[in-house]
Amino acid sequence: MSIGRLLQSFMQHYAVGEAKTVAPYIVGSRVLDLGAGENYVGAALLNLQSMWVCSADVGAFRRVPGLYDL
Repeated sequence: MSIGRLLQSFMQHYAVGEAKTVAPYIVGSRVLDLGAGENYVGAALLNLQSMWVCSADVGAFRRVPGLYDL
């Protein structure tokens, strides 16, 4: 496994923990994820709960599917 793939795998695993930490504080069914980077946290939130997530960042960093804006 290359260093890049190993790093992406770690980041996805880390994002799941971040999503679990943030999820109890979400009020309603919509989330705007600013500074979303690769969109790993947004994707993890969608896997945890049924909600609408829009991720945004200054560049095209997205690596997983989902609503993403530049």
